[in-house]
Amino acid sequence: MKIRIISIENPAPLQGAPADLDCTNAGHSKFIRRRKYVENTLVPFLRNNFSYETSIFKAITPNDFTSLPDTPEGTFGIYKDYKIKVHYGSFGNFISNFMLWKECVDTNEPILILEDDAYLPPENRDIVNNALALYECVHLNSNAILYLQSAIPSHPTNLHGYVTEPIGGLLKVKTTGDLSGTASYCVNPVVAKSLMERALIDGCRAT
Repeated sequence: MKIRIISIENPAPLQGAPADLDCTNAGHSKFIRRRKYVENTLVPFLRNNFSYETSIFKAITPNDFTSLPDTPEGTFGIYKDYKIKVHYGSFGNFISNFMLWKECVDTNEPILILEDDAYLPPENRDIVNNALALYECVHLNSNAILYLQSAIPSHPTNLHGYVTEPIGGLLKVKTTGDLSGTASYCVNPVVAKSLMERALIDGCRAT
């Protein structure tokens, strides 16, 4: 098991914003605030409270991929060898998750994927550790995603449209046609491979 946090590297500041603003100051772009949150709060918390290797995954941005002209079949983006149908404005986020699914398959190791707005309440540390250990041991070879209910630091993340079962105060997603709540979730190689295959056929609709 490893922990990977999707975050934009060196996000551009808003014009005229001083460099010394703290991560909550609205004078920063949301990506600056989120990067500071990841570096100053989320990574230290994870490394101090969880035994898994934790690192930041460089988020894929429009500078990294090619957007193709609209076609009757939809809009597509190309990143490396992957051509995927996209929703406008969502390709970078989607392909970042996609590449972590690929890493999960390639390394044959579960990955806890967090986006840069993920929040794991400190009081839930033991619950999360137990849920991850159970997922890694019992569900390693099952087609199951462990979704950690989390919250964006500024407002709650809604959980809806999932068939779930409780795991010690958290929820394990059993089936879903919409994995839009990707702030904090865990995949194993089996489900990561399935998600990749769906993405190559259905694009962003795979989640």
